[in-house]
Amino acid sequence: MKRCSYMERVIAAIVATMLFASCGLAASAAETEAAADPYIDESRNIGAIDTVDVYGEPFTRAGLIDSKLVMFNIWTTWCPPCLEEMPALADIARERADTGFRLVGVMADAISELGIYDAKTVEVGKDIISKLGVEYTVIIPDEALLTGVISAIYAVPTTVFTDGHGNIISGVVGSRTKEEWNALIDELTAKVVQDEQPEETTVP
Repeated sequence: MKRCSYMERVIAAIVATMLFASCGLAASAAETEAAADPYIDESRNIGAIDTVDVYGEPFTRAGLIDSKLVMFNIWTTWCPPCLEEMPALADIARERADTGFRLVGVMADAISELGIYDAKTVEVGKDIISKLGVEYTVIIPDEALLTGVISAIYAVPTTVFTDGHGNIISGVVGSRTKEEWNALIDELTAKVVQDEQPEETTVP
């Protein structure tokens, strides 16, 4: 597992906290044994996301309501582990397109440390997306994401799993192999399906 470390910082008035780069391939074995990210609060909702993708197309969380499991992969253009796993993520998104699974990339550095849309970085990101064959949606973080899950993470990539209503199920810090992601996706999908089943009632 690989990751790039982040340092939290207070920025513009519209954003309570933001993260800026201190890129390094951190993570000792002891630090990365646990799959779950303790900084992601699983009792929370990811928020009412209302933004655009990197091509300017509208994107809202409401459009995910029919999904069983949504994988938000938070990455930056300067993070080698983020880019290394993207071809595998693209494969997963294609292979699971008709299964109720959605993968959404979140380009965290599309918003500068001053809380301003960074057009140059977005162009770099679009070039990366094209070269790596990424076809899943990659969005620009809005206020809900910046003040929510992004303000809580300390490294990229960080991945947050939600159900179709945005309820956070799990968070993972660091990159994974395709096989590891598939195993986790299967596990979390089964959990969501089980949680959605109505409780059996017994007739006295």
